Amino acid sequence: MSTGLATSRRLAGDVRWFVLAAAVSLLIGTILDRLLRHPPLGWTYQTAAERLVGGASPSGEGITPVSSVDLEDLERLRAQPHVLILDARPRLVYEIGHLPGALPLSREQFEQDFSFLASRLKAPGVIAVVYCSDSTCEDGAAVAELLSQRGTTLKLFAGGFAEWEAAGLPVEVTP
Repeated sequence: MSTGLATSRRLAGDVRWFVLAAAVSLLIGTILDRLLRHPPLGWTYQTAAERLVGGASPSGEGITPVSSVDLEDLERLRAQPHVLILDARPRLVYEIGHLPGALPLSREQFEQDFSFLASRLKAPGVIAVVYCSDSTCEDGAAVAELLSQRGTTLKLFAGGFAEWEAAGLPVEVTP
C-alpha cells in the first residue's frame, strides 16, 4: 500500500510541475507575442481572408481593409461588365475548374499573370473580385494584398470555389 501512495504522490508532483511549466510557457509566449510581433497574434484564430478584411495583411503589415462579398453579392457582381473575377489558385487547379468567366491570377505566377491583366485592372471603374479554394486558403488573401498595394479596387470572396461549387453553381473548365 505504501508503494501505491508513493506512486500517487510522485504522479501528483509530476502533474504540478507540468501545469506550472505550461503556465510559464504561456506567459512567456504571450509577453513575447506582445513585444515582438506586429500586430500581435491575439487569442482567436483568423484566416488570411479575415485578417485582410480586417486590415491586417498575411505578411503582418497593416493595410487598407479589403471588403468582402458573399455568394449573393458575387452573383450580382459577375453580371456587371466592369467587374473582373480573379482566381488566385495555382494555374493547374484553375484549369481543372473555375468560376465562369474568371481569369487566372495565381500567387505563384503573380507577376506574369498581373502583366497580362494590368491594363484591364487599371481601367477606370474596374472592380476585381479575388477568390481562392475556400476561406482558409492563403493564396486569395496574398493576391488581394498584392493587388491592393498596386492600387486595384477589389473585393474578396472568402468562401471561394468550395462555396461556389457547394451551391451547385456552374463551373467552367479550361480545355
